[in-house]
Amino acid sequence: MDATFALLEATLDGLAALVAVVDGDGRVAHANKAWEHAAVHPWAGPNAPRGSEYAVALRQRASSTRDDAQALVDAIAAAHAGATPGTVVIREYAMGDPRAPTHWRTTMRVLPERHVLVQHEDVTSPRNTEAALKRSQARLRTILTGAPLVLFSLDGHGVFTLVEGMGAGDGGFAGPEQVGSSVFAAYAHMPVLLDVVRGALAGAVGVTTVHVGRLAFEVRCSPLVGIDHGIDGVVGVATDVSERVRLQRMKDELISIVSHELRTPLTSIRGSLGLLEGGVTGPLSAKALELVRIARLNTDRLVRLISDMLDLDKMEAGLLELQPTEMSLAEVVDASIREMSGLAAHVGVTLRRDAAIDGEPELPPLHADRDRIMQVLVNLLSNAIKFSPADASVRVALAHRGAVARVEVHDDGPGIAREDLGRLFQKFSQLDASDSRARGGSGLGLVICKRIIEASGGRIGVRSEPGVGSVFWLELPLPAQPSSEPAPASMMARRVVIEHAETPEVRPIIRLPRPEFRGSRIDELLARLREAADTESNEPLADAHGAAMILAAAMPEGSDAQVRLRACGQAIDAALAAPAHERIGHVRKLLREIEPLARRLHDLGQPIP
Repeated sequence: MDATFALLEATLDGLAALVAVVDGDGRVAHANKAWEHAAVHPWAGPNAPRGSEYAVALRQRASSTRDDAQALVDAIAAAHAGATPGTVVIREYAMGDPRAPTHWRTTMRVLPERHVLVQHEDVTSPRNTEAALKRSQARLRTILTGAPLVLFSLDGHGVFTLVEGMGAGDGGFAGPEQVGSSVFAAYAHMPVLLDVVRGALAGAVGVTTVHVGRLAFEVRCSPLVGIDHGIDGVVGVATDVSERVRLQRMKDELISIVSHELRTPLTSIRGSLGLLEGGVTGPLSAKALELVRIARLNTDRLVRLISDMLDLDKMEAGLLELQPTEMSLAEVVDASIREMSGLAAHVGVTLRRDAAIDGEPELPPLHADRDRIMQVLVNLLSNAIKFSPADASVRVALAHRGAVARVEVHDDGPGIAREDLGRLFQKFSQLDASDSRARGGSGLGLVICKRIIEASGGRIGVRSEPGVGSVFWLELPLPAQPSSEPAPASMMARRVVIEHAETPEVRPIIRLPRPEFRGSRIDELLARLREAADTESNEPLADAHGAAMILAAAMPEGSDAQVRLRACGQAIDAALAAPAHERIGHVRKLLREIEPLARRLHDLGQPIP
C-alpha cells in the first residue's frame, strides 16, 4: 500500500497542473510540488498548504471569481454529504490585470471516502489563441461583408454549399439564401456562367463576366479537389467590376470617336495642306508657305498619335493581327532607311547601314510580318534621327547570332540615364518632357514596338550612356536549320547581357548543353508520359511533372520552349486532378502535343528560341 501511495505521489509531482486532494474533513491532505510552489494562484501554494482548511482558503480571497469559488465550496460540501464518486465540477475564470488576465480552469472530482481531487490548470495560451481566432474570423467576415465580392462553393452537383460576401440584398451576385439551391436552376438565364461551372467540375479554371442588374461581376471558378484527387465541387469568387466595365465602355467610346470623328477629317486636312505646300493653287509667299508647312507637320503629328492610340488599343485587346511571310530582314532594313532618308536629310543627319556586327554570314530569310517589322524599324530610326544633333550620323547594323537575327540602331544623341531606362517602354512615357515635346512624339511608339516584336517571338531593348548616345536593338527568331554537325563550342553557352529590356537581367541565347542533360531530362519526360498513358497510376505523372519543370528552368526566360514546358507542367497538374477514367485520355493528348518540342530539344544542333 505504501509503495502504491508513493507511486501516486510521484505521478502527481510530475504533473504541470496544480493538484491536491481534500479529505473528508475539508483539509488539504496531499498536494503535488506544482501546488506547493504555486505563487500566482490564490487557491494554492502558500494560501492553501497541506493541512489547511481548503473551503476557508476559497472564501478568503474576495474577487471577481467569488461565484466560481462558491461553486467549488459547494462541490466540496456535496462530496462530504455523500455525492456519488466520479462527480465532476469544472469552472473557468480569469484573474489578474483585466488588460492581460490569466485564465484558469479548476476541476473538482469526487473520490471515494468523501475525498475531492482539486486541479488548477493555466489555460491562458489556448484561450488567447481562441480569442485571436475569433477576432480573425470577425475581421474576415467584416471584409467579406463590406468588400465588393462574393465567395461561394458548389458541391459536385452544382448545389450552393457556401455563400459569403456582399450578398444579393443590394443586387449582388448571390446571397446566403441560395445555399441549398442549384446553380443550374438559379442561373439558367446565364449560359456562359454555367459553361464555366461545368468546366470547373471537369477540372478546368474558368473566368467570365456576368451582368446582374446595373452591376457587372467577374466570376472565377476553380475545381475543388478532394483528398482522393477527385473533383468534389467548385470554389468561386465573384468580384464587382462595374466601375472597370464602365471605364472600359468610356474608353471604347473615346476610341470610336477618335477613329471616326477625328482621323478622317485630319487626313483630309493633311492632304489639303500638302497640296497647298506643293503649290497646286499657285506659289505662296515665303511667310504663308512656312505657316502651311507648320500646320502640315502638326497635322502629321496628330495623325500619327491617333494611329498609335488605335494600334495600342487593338494590341491590348488581343486583336493585333500579324501576317507572317518569308522576308529578308536586310531588305526590310534597307527599305526603312530609304523611307527615313528624307527626314534625316532635312535635319542634317546622315543615315547609313554598317557592316554586320560580328562579320557573320548573310542572314537567312525569316518568317514575320514585313509591314509590322518595318513599322518598328521606322519608329526606331525616327527616334534616333530626332534626338541626334546636326551633322551626326545614325547607323544600322545587322547580325546573325545563332538562333536569332539582331538589328541595332546607333545614334549620337544625348543618351539616357540608367534610372530612366525602365520607363522607355511604358505608355506615354517621355523622359525629358520639354525636350521630347519640342521634338514631337506621343510616348506610344516604343510601347507599340515592344508589343509587335514580342508578338513576333522576339525581344527589344536598349543600352545607353548619357553624353555618348544610345543603341536600340531588336532580335527576331530565325527558322530552325537542321544540322548534323555539333554546335561550335562558342555557341554552346553564349550569353548576352541585356542592358535593358523590360527588366535589367541576364538572359541567355543558348544551344542545349551536353547530351547527358538531354538524356536525363527530355527522355525522362517522354518515358514517364508514355508510362502514364498506359496506366492509371499517379507516380509516372508526378515524375513527368518534375522533369518538365527542371527543363523549363534551364530554358531562356520567356522563350517559347520555356513557356511550352511550363504549360506542359500545368497540363500534368490538370491530368492529376481529372477523374481516373479520363486521365489517360488527357495524358495521351499531352504526349502528342509535347513530342515535337521534345524531339526539337533533343537535337544538339537545334538552338532554343
